[in-house]
Amino acid sequence: MPASTTASDHAREARLRRRAARDGLMIRKSRLRGTPHLDDQGGYMILNANYNTVVAGPRFDFDLDDVERWLSD
Repeated sequence: MPASTTASDHAREARLRRRAARDGLMIRKSRLRGTPHLDDQGGYMILNANYNTVVAGPRFDFDLDDVERWLSD
């Protein structure tokens, strides 16, 4: 996961968050700073908004491409 993100990454993330919300999901971004470890890879996870349960990327191991692919399925 790159340390800096571009404006287009922010726009893409916002678009994916809106798309997830329409399906009753949330996208959570890791707050990890520094070196990734086993339980936190520094990316994203997808949660069920009603039950606050992880449905994909349990170790914050999704990047934006993975999130987009998962939401498209």
